Amino acid sequence: MSRKDIKYYSTKGVALIVIRRSRRRTAEKKEGVPAAQPAGVSKKIPDNSIETGKVNKKLLIMDMTIGEAAEGIILADLKGRITYANKSFLKMFGCDSAADALWRPLASFFKSQKQAPVLIKKVLSGEGWSGTVRAVRQNGEVFYARVSVIQIINPDNTSLCIQSSFTDVTEGRRTEQRLRAMNRELLKANRKLAAMAYRDSHTGLYSHRIYDGLIEAEYQRSKRHKRPLSIMLIDVDFFKSINDVYGYIFGDAVLKQLANKFMEMTRSSDVVIRFGGEEFIIVLPETSREKALWLGRRIFQGIDRAAFGQGAKKVQIKVSAGLVSYPEDDIKSPFDMFALAEQCIKKAKSEGGSRICSPPAVGARRRSAGSPANITVIKSKLADLAARMNQSLVETIFEFARGADAENSHFMGHGVHASVLAGDIAARMGFSDDEIKK
Repeated sequence: MSRKDIKYYSTKGVALIVIRRSRRRTAEKKEGVPAAQPAGVSKKIPDNSIETGKVNKKLLIMDMTIGEAAEGIILADLKGRITYANKSFLKMFGCDSAADALWRPLASFFKSQKQAPVLIKKVLSGEGWSGTVRAVRQNGEVFYARVSVIQIINPDNTSLCIQSSFTDVTEGRRTEQRLRAMNRELLKANRKLAAMAYRDSHTGLYSHRIYDGLIEAEYQRSKRHKRPLSIMLIDVDFFKSINDVYGYIFGDAVLKQLANKFMEMTRSSDVVIRFGGEEFIIVLPETSREKALWLGRRIFQGIDRAAFGQGAKKVQIKVSAGLVSYPEDDIKSPFDMFALAEQCIKKAKSEGGSRICSPPAVGARRRSAGSPANITVIKSKLADLAARMNQSLVETIFEFARGADAENSHFMGHGVHASVLAGDIAARMGFSDDEIKK
């Protein structure tokens, strides 16, 4: 069959191809030989104008039904070549005339030309198909189209042709993509807000909000699997004096640097939390008291060797720690661990600070009156009292130093004398030369 055997009919923009019989087959019919109807032939087109008018009337009826439909509708032969296209299809794909669409393979309107033959084969096997594809206009523009493909059946259940409808869903698809992008941004923002809720904004460590849930989960896991668990409550010694002498901005810088030091010296499995002010908690899963003490000493040594502060102003700080471990200590609930750690750190502070204290030192049984060990107990209490007095005196020294640094007018120009006096008091208290310089 050649293009000479094809006639184009158009009514109000509706394009239709009618395949006419070849002259040879017409001759065969005249000789009495029955000729098979080729696929896609709707009717022989006679030469007289009366019959042609009947065909045009049928085309007009088609135009009134699917020709004016909002969807783009095409008919294709069993090889996938377009034999009919309505106005919406021509407009959707940017076809200037019916000739731009008729007789073209359906695949040529798909971005992936391998897709159309697969759909046609599937439809001819008795299945319908619908879905969204990437289609291509005449000018090469790619857009999204919702496509539905079905098979038109003859009365004798043989395949007649393929019908396909197209709906431009590009704008809807773009809206959907924008909504998805907005949802991704919203989820990202929500995750960021959730992270901010559990993070300390200044140091970047976890905040106290995470502690209760974390310690309960770790305690239950340790109890269930009979595994060790430790926590270390750490507090900076004499931090109030640092703030008073150097200011709160300087103090905040010290805390941030200290937080970084904790992160450097702990393991990836440990969780460092800023509990509030100059107080920190390190949760140590799978860690016995012995291992926790080793880690605590390592942290203390790292802090002793470091200098904290801003610019030329640097200070060395000391910390005290309370260490509690499960199952070594008498713990009935996860919240007992923090209460015991608080008692331990108070004990460490009362002994002068810069040390790690654990529950056995706190929970020792009282000895009876008259016991020879009473002398030891009294000495210990006197040492505690002396340590507290030392702390008060140290804070007084800081106040002197602050006045000297600021050249406060109340010193009447005697800042140097105040510094000398502060150093003399520290020497009388037994501080070493290095400690006085710090």
